[in-house]
Amino acid sequence: MNRFKAFIALHAACFCMSTTAQVNLNVDIAQKGIEISPTLYGIFYEDINFASDGGLYAELIANRSFEGPLSNSPEGERLPTHWKAEGADINLVEDNPKSSNQNSKTPWAENWIDHALKVKTTDAGGDISNIGYWGINTVAGTQYKLSFWISPIQLPKGGELPIRASLKSEDGKVLGETQIKIQYSKIQDSKFKKQKWQKIETTIVPEASDPQAEFHLWFDGKCTVLLDVVSLFPPTFKGRENGCRIDLAEKLQALHPAFMRFPGGCYVEGNKKPENAYHWERTVGPIERRPGHMNANWGYPTTDGLGFHEFLQLCEDLNAKPLYVVNIGIWHGGCAPLDSLQPWIDECLGALEYANGPVTSHYGKMRAENGHPEPFNIAYIEIGNENYNYHMEDNRDQSDHYPERYRMFYDAIKARFPEVQCIGNVESWGTDTPKWRNSHPVDILDEHYYRSPQWFVDQYNRFDNYDRRGPIIYPGEYAVTQGFGTTGNMNAAMGEAVFMIGMENNADIVRMSSYAPIFANENSMQWQPDMIRFNSSQSFGTPSYWVQQLFPNHVGNRLVKTDLQWNIPQQEEDQLHGVYCNSTLDEKTNTLYTKVVNLCSTGTQGTLNLANGTAEKAEMVRLAGMSGEDENTMQYPNNIVPRPAKVQIAEEGKQLTFPVAPFSVNIITTKLK
Repeated sequence: MNRFKAFIALHAACFCMSTTAQVNLNVDIAQKGIEISPTLYGIFYEDINFASDGGLYAELIANRSFEGPLSNSPEGERLPTHWKAEGADINLVEDNPKSSNQNSKTPWAENWIDHALKVKTTDAGGDISNIGYWGINTVAGTQYKLSFWISPIQLPKGGELPIRASLKSEDGKVLGETQIKIQYSKIQDSKFKKQKWQKIETTIVPEASDPQAEFHLWFDGKCTVLLDVVSLFPPTFKGRENGCRIDLAEKLQALHPAFMRFPGGCYVEGNKKPENAYHWERTVGPIERRPGHMNANWGYPTTDGLGFHEFLQLCEDLNAKPLYVVNIGIWHGGCAPLDSLQPWIDECLGALEYANGPVTSHYGKMRAENGHPEPFNIAYIEIGNENYNYHMEDNRDQSDHYPERYRMFYDAIKARFPEVQCIGNVESWGTDTPKWRNSHPVDILDEHYYRSPQWFVDQYNRFDNYDRRGPIIYPGEYAVTQGFGTTGNMNAAMGEAVFMIGMENNADIVRMSSYAPIFANENSMQWQPDMIRFNSSQSFGTPSYWVQQLFPNHVGNRLVKTDLQWNIPQQEEDQLHGVYCNSTLDEKTNTLYTKVVNLCSTGTQGTLNLANGTAEKAEMVRLAGMSGEDENTMQYPNNIVPRPAKVQIAEEGKQLTFPVAPFSVNIITTKLK
């Protein structure tokens, strides 16, 4: 179906080098095309590259509950990773080994093993310390909230133990500290522990800064105590308790996502056993009750501090509709038989009840107890992740009987939550033409593409011929993953931009999309590229990030006819070549948005001619590099960022002229009279 050719006509002619290069656009405001979906641009969050712990989740203490991997001392003691001691003996002990979630209706939330850290000091006292996730970012004058649980086995004479909590620089300088006194008289029974425990809550306000600081606890005197859940938080996004790191969350907010797909990805599925799949019930409630789990597909443990409730809260804070990806009893390397799926279905329905149910329901009541009586209102649920690549002759991905699994979940969801739209999987690799290969009802299909810049350019017309009678299409994971340079270059961003223009041109069928992945901690990466990179104190967006920010902030609700003529000669060194564009109109504000992507190494002057409309004012923003290989780095984070460019209005508002830089994504915003 080529009906969009009436609205976007590309006439490419390459002339000899002596020909004057030009880009001419003719935009007819009166010839309106399809409506642009208001949910076209969203985000996809997965815990990969330490995106959560040590990233978006603002907790600064690594292995705070001592549930992470163990290391052994020369004496054979079990020692927690990320912790060290000086003048103190430390080892792990099992504390409350049969604790369980009494509100659980599924098997995975029961029988949690809980560890505590046993600390023993002499009369001279002793110190334990934690370096956090590759350093604790300490900023002078900032209030850090400290909390921990302590249970004394032996205190100094008099029953009082002075403790000094501090943040220190790499060279041992005290940046800030606070004094604490532990007294037997204040130790109480705890609903979280079998022993008597006291929860300490205080603050540290450092007087100096260091992005690589360490956290220290000094025990002043001879003692034996148990410690657990040692937590340190900086200020968080929107001031949320147990919340998000501000700079990273603000970068998400700047994308203005219409929805957020979470929590994965392969992260949802787990690896080799169902226990390390994502089980939402283990991630809600007080952090003292969250055991965490092994993020087996990406090779590191997670505290689940950024849990199901926090994801929903983040969606609300971003004004994004929640899109939850549910496990359908398939993990990497195995799967539950079809006749054993009911616990997985129950878990899915429980998640929806927690998010959408009334406070009179079992899980709705749990949500209210966790501080949010109003429903979060999950709008979409994806039934499985990349689980439709099953082939009888090669079932290494264990995508066993996906259509049958899908239908069991679909029927159960629609019976109780008919308002929730169900998203189905199609082939996610091995083909460029994924299909819904069954007759089961489905609202939306999720397509995944990780390819080269040229592939994305070639897919500009991809969706033109999709059957409009079919399901909604959602490219839920896409990114340039070949030829992206080191951190993600301008070629990658331009290829994705052309693909995104193609999605806008077909937004009657492509109504949702999300780039993947979002985050990467530069100290530990399992996947590249990613659109936001960070360390303990800094973060920056790649050129792809800026494209993802520019497009949703510059799109109307209606496509309008745009004809393009260009004649930029191809140079021998050009890796990509071509000019692509479209225009959309915001009918409420009478604002026209025109996008022009120049893949060429040659710049030129552009002209935009308006029919049936008159420009009152116009402005332009440009993302450009000196070459397609240009990229941003932690040292040069603003090498490629959006910058204003000059646009001139002529012919009594009927014509705009503007520069078209090489290797550029350009957006012209025109307020019409």
